[in-house]
Amino acid sequence: MDSVDGGEKGVAVIYVATDSTSVDEYINQLNLMKQMYQYETNKCNSPDGTDTACKNYKQFVWWQGGKIGCSKAICRAPPSTTSTMMICYFEKKSVFYGINWFEEEEEFPPTFLRAVRTRLDLSLQQNGWIDR
Repeated sequence: MDSVDGGEKGVAVIYVATDSTSVDEYINQLNLMKQMYQYETNKCNSPDGTDTACKNYKQFVWWQGGKIGCSKAICRAPPSTTSTMMICYFEKKSVFYGINWFEEEEEFPPTFLRAVRTRLDLSLQQNGWIDR
C-alpha cells in the first residue's frame, strides 16, 4: 500500500480562483482533480507534471474515517487577483488500495463520501465561512 502523505495524519488543500465560500466550488475542483488521476496505474496526469493535485484528491477518495477539520483563507494579491484556499486536516491519512471506488460514479461526491461533504459543510458553517 502506498500512503498518500507521510505521517499518520492526512492533509488536503484545494484552491479556487475566486473568493467563493461555497462548498460546491471545492467539489468542482475535486472533479477537476479526478480527471487528472488514473486509477489503474495510480498516476497523475497534471499539467505541471507533479502529483500534488492527485495527492489532495486521493486524501478525500481514500479517507480512512475519523475526524476532519477544514479551514479556509481568502488570498488577495493587488491589484485584483483573489483566490481561496481550503485546507482539510484528516485524523487518518489515506491509503492507496488499488480499488476504483468511483467506478460506478460519474460525479464527485459518490454516495459513500457524502458524509465527507457533510463534514466539510459543517466545519465551514461553524467557522462562518460558507454561503448558503
